Amino acid sequence: MMISNSSDRCDRLSTGLAQALAGALSLAALALLPGCAFNRIPQAAPTQPSGAQAVVVEGRLNHVIDGRLQAPYGRAGSGWPVPRFTAARLQDGSAWMSPEVSAADGGFRWALPPGDYLVTQIGIGQIWDDTLQTWPRVLLCVPPATGPQAVHVGHLRMEGTRYDETRTLSTGTSYRARGIRWLPRVVDEAGPGGGPRRLMQVRPDLPTGDALAQALQQDREGLLERSCGPLAPAPTVGTQSPG
Repeated sequence: MMISNSSDRCDRLSTGLAQALAGALSLAALALLPGCAFNRIPQAAPTQPSGAQAVVVEGRLNHVIDGRLQAPYGRAGSGWPVPRFTAARLQDGSAWMSPEVSAADGGFRWALPPGDYLVTQIGIGQIWDDTLQTWPRVLLCVPPATGPQAVHVGHLRMEGTRYDETRTLSTGTSYRARGIRWLPRVVDEAGPGGGPRRLMQVRPDLPTGDALAQALQQDREGLLERSCGPLAPAPTVGTQSPG
C-alpha cells in the first residue's frame, strides 16, 4: 500500500521532525498532523473478499451530539463534517488513515492487514476544534481471515455533550468555556446468522502519546498481549466475541 506524505502541511515540517515521523516516537506527533506519512486504508468494494494480506472490515462511525445522530453529514444534512479516523498499528508502529465514512449513515467497508490498531484521532480539524477528538482510546482488532467474509467491527458512536460553563483560574480570573465533551461507545449491530465479528473496544487502560511510543520501544510484545491479545480468527455472530 502506498504511503502519502505530499500534503502542504508535511512540506512545512522541519527536517528534524520529518525524520522523527519515521520512528515509533512519531506517534504523538502523528496524532496531531493528519495527512503526514500515513498509509491510506483503501475502500473495499461490495464484492471484495477478505484475504491473507487484507481483511475486509465493515461497521459504522458516527458523531452523536446531545443524543442526536449527526448523519447525514455535510451541507445536505447536519452540517457536521464526515468522520474519518487515524490509527497506529501496534505490530510495527505504522500510521494509518481511513477514508471518510458514508455521509448518509456513517457506514464503512475497508480492507486492512491483520493487526492491532489503536485509534489516534477521529474527525477533522485542529487540535482545539470540537470536530476533532484526539486519543479516544478506541482499539480496532483485525483478525486473520479464515474465509472471504467481511468482519463486523460494530458501530463506534462518539457521543458528545455540549457544555457552557464558567471557570475560575488560580489567579481568581473567571472565563466562560464552551465545547463538547466526548465519550466513545461501541454498539453491536450485526444481525443473527451473520459472518465473523470482532467488535472495536473502548480501552482507557492502553497508553497514548509518549507513553505509547515508549511501550512500543521497550515492551512491544507486552503491549500486544494487553491490547488485542493473540489474533485468532474472529468468531461468527451469535457466539462469544472477545470484543
